[in-house]
Amino acid sequence: MGMERGREKRKIALEVLNEVDKIVRLAKMLADEDDPFARYGVYTFLDAELKALTSLVHELVFSPE
Repeated sequence: MGMERGREKRKIALEVLNEVDKIVRLAKMLADEDDPFARYGVYTFLDAELKALTSLVHELVFSPE
């Protein structure tokens, strides 16, 4: 049971890293964007990614062993 929980935590950690990668790419895209409407779209998507990241970290840290 302990090994399976370790695998689950590693899976969640990989999902967190994937979300962080998306956020970094979006931030770079945002820095290069001149169109205010496109910027708004990137901000909205970035907000959603940060919420997903927060949820994954919460699950990783606070889920019962």
